Amino acid sequence: MKSVLSLLSLALAPSYVLGATHFITVGGTNSDGSPKLMFDPANVFADIGDELLFTFNVKNHSVTQSSFSEPCAPLTNSYGMHIGFDSGFMPVTAGSSNPPTFSVIVNDTKPIWGYCRQTASPKTHCQQDMVFAVNAPQDPSPNTFPAFQKLAAASTSQDTTSASPSQTSSESSSSTFTSAAATSTVTDTGVTHFVSVGGVNSDGTPKLMFDPNNIVAQPGDKVMFQFNVKNHTATQSAFQEPCAPLSDQFGQHIGFDSGFMPLNPNVTSVMPTFTIRVNDTKPIWGYCRQVASPKTHCESGMVFAINAPSDPAPNTFTAYQKLALASTIQNNTAIPLSLLNVTTTALWASSSTPANKNFAVLGSSSDGSDEEGGLTNVLHLISALLGLVGFLVAFVVVAAAVGIFVLIKTRKSRSRKGSRMVDASYRPVALPKSKMNEDGTHDYDAPLYADGA
Repeated sequence: MKSVLSLLSLALAPSYVLGATHFITVGGTNSDGSPKLMFDPANVFADIGDELLFTFNVKNHSVTQSSFSEPCAPLTNSYGMHIGFDSGFMPVTAGSSNPPTFSVIVNDTKPIWGYCRQTASPKTHCQQDMVFAVNAPQDPSPNTFPAFQKLAAASTSQDTTSASPSQTSSESSSSTFTSAAATSTVTDTGVTHFVSVGGVNSDGTPKLMFDPNNIVAQPGDKVMFQFNVKNHTATQSAFQEPCAPLSDQFGQHIGFDSGFMPLNPNVTSVMPTFTIRVNDTKPIWGYCRQVASPKTHCESGMVFAINAPSDPAPNTFTAYQKLALASTIQNNTAIPLSLLNVTTTALWASSSTPANKNFAVLGSSSDGSDEEGGLTNVLHLISALLGLVGFLVAFVVVAAAVGIFVLIKTRKSRSRKGSRMVDASYRPVALPKSKMNEDGTHDYDAPLYADGA
């Protein structure tokens, strides 16, 4: 829905002004020591420009967008691609003084639904009422927050199983691509670095690059990726694996990912964007995960870095780019542009951010809505089917016409072959008269030829 994409967006112009901040606590511990499986508050109302700041408490939770009809499953499009935001699992140990946060920017007042995708036995966190809503409709609408809670309690869908908090939180934060947890103590500097993604060169060939592709940003700065034609992503990776999404030791993606941002060449006024906030000066590596033949975009050098070390460090941007050019890893395949409503919908998936992170995803924007895009895709499918039926009908008609034409020509040809020119002096041959004898033979009493020859 439009609120799904643009709800998480910064403005398409740098003059966007944030409104109020709504603080939402995720998880925690009740007074009796039992886990607090809830978002507090769970049902909020926000205006355009407001920020939703989710602060994570013990033990290990997520903020994951879903839909009203499927409260306990990630929001996806008709192709099964995740198109809603997801903080990723945020493990927090008891007594932690620096809890991680996840921010969402509201860009309209349409409803948005979400849940914690942590599993448990015998019930998941979502089934135990750990859900939330933003701008949920009121009675007498059927899509109220209590109705959403009831659907969650009865849900049987659950998309993933997390690692235990102790396992996940043990990941080292001393590597070159992670850092201290993001917190609300990072002050927004008001500085935005604009990075152009893709485009077309002057000779008409695709521009497979981030421009600029190596920037230096201070804590509190924003980096806004502005997407051009045709279909690209801004996906976080690791220095040693430039062309693969950043993952932890359990294979779970823990880096940001804009998702594919298809853009029609005819669209020039509203470009989809994806924005992160830098929380420290440790390096961030990223790439476009679009595939191609014989090389992927990443293997063609479409990578970027934020705060990459300089010489004589071994992990410079130049070294990172060389690793990308030599990479043979690519694990994501893009949906062909022909299957997408690229004129109105820009698909995206927000980041899955680790507890140890040096960025905060502020949002993604597009020129369309998930709901409208989904409906348009259905209409496009119906249109395609009708077109196919029309083609088949036309084919049958043409085939029938051709068959009739061939049949008529064949009959005429046969008719011509069965006739001959008759000379005016020709006299028909008299048919012989005969009778059958008792022994079965015939006596012909007339000549075979009329002229007696």
